[in-house]
Amino acid sequence: MFSVWLMTFSVICYGAGNGLVCVAIPQACLKAGIGSRDLGIIGAMLPLGYALACVGLGRIFRNIPGKYVVIGGILLGAGSMLWMACARLVAEFAVAQALYGIAAGAFWPFTSAWMLDFEAPGIVKTRILRFYNVGWTSGTGLGAYVGGWLCENIAPAASFYAAVGVLALNLLLVLPVAATRHSLEEIPGTPATRATLLRVRFSVFVAAVLANLCVLGTRTIISVNFPELNLFVAGNAERMGRFMAGGLAGQLAAFLCGRLYEPLLGMRRLYVFIGVSLIAINLSFAFCSESDAVLLPAVLLLGFTAAVAFQKGILAATQHFRTVRTGTTVHEMVIGVGGLSPLAAGALIEACRKGGSGELSALRSPFIAMSLLCALALAVQILLVTRRKSERALLAGPN
Repeated sequence: MFSVWLMTFSVICYGAGNGLVCVAIPQACLKAGIGSRDLGIIGAMLPLGYALACVGLGRIFRNIPGKYVVIGGILLGAGSMLWMACARLVAEFAVAQALYGIAAGAFWPFTSAWMLDFEAPGIVKTRILRFYNVGWTSGTGLGAYVGGWLCENIAPAASFYAAVGVLALNLLLVLPVAATRHSLEEIPGTPATRATLLRVRFSVFVAAVLANLCVLGTRTIISVNFPELNLFVAGNAERMGRFMAGGLAGQLAAFLCGRLYEPLLGMRRLYVFIGVSLIAINLSFAFCSESDAVLLPAVLLLGFTAAVAFQKGILAATQHFRTVRTGTTVHEMVIGVGGLSPLAAGALIEACRKGGSGELSALRSPFIAMSLLCALALAVQILLVTRRKSERALLAGPN
């Protein structure tokens, strides 16, 4: 259990570094005079690097204990953050973001699989996942809040330097934890595991993936593209930090009470809840961009839906595939793909401007488009998820 605690604090540190970077990147780009299209490209480079790294590193290091890959991810992450602090050009920001995405791909999926190696009587999978989820959520929320303050009162570069310091502490936390190999072993073909694989069919896995893509697409355009709309309505960087921290506070609260909804994770009612919530959240950011009274509850709700979708995704992936590490890397790859939404959002804003739309209408367009995509995804999920309870539950029973 001591190893699980150490790794939880490690996850908190990497999450704090992530929060500091995610708040600072759009602010640094706007300060450098970078436009909507290029901001979208830069914002998409991190999840693109992350998605490719999850798949590529998972294959390259498939026989290597996760500890050594995680250490490499921490070191590469610190180096990319130093580059971001000095960047001025679009290409510099884009390459630094891509490197940070690769570094994150060497940390998150390998850390979650490594933590699951410490599963034991009394420390079941869902309990370890709660530690992991609470760790990265609380760390990222704290980092986002501090990053917003640093960007507003000092400079975006200060947020990057703070992130480097946090990763240095992270390195000290992972060094004492034993290197393990259990997540590399195939799940044995016992009657119980065969029943799990039958229950978590491909259609159930795809429905969970769609939920994650919609949540992550919404969250990423809020963090990368909304700062431009926020600036248009006279908002500041500290406001963006509050929004990111508020969303993660909602996610943290949801993870803390995970026991209440985990037995329902495969049910249609939760897909409907996520879909309807995301439609409302996107429309709130489109049409109530000046109102903190509307947007703060919206980001809290986004955090809760993100937690439910994340738990759906990681449980479906680790139970659908034959090794735990394959499941975690595929799940994290989906997260990377979901983060590519700023690329399309930035292009849509520019297209609306060229088409003669007013500035406010152009900046609203990504959120309107995302609300329509979430409605379409919900319809597909309802078709994918069977009415037979035995073939849709991600857990056989409460844990």
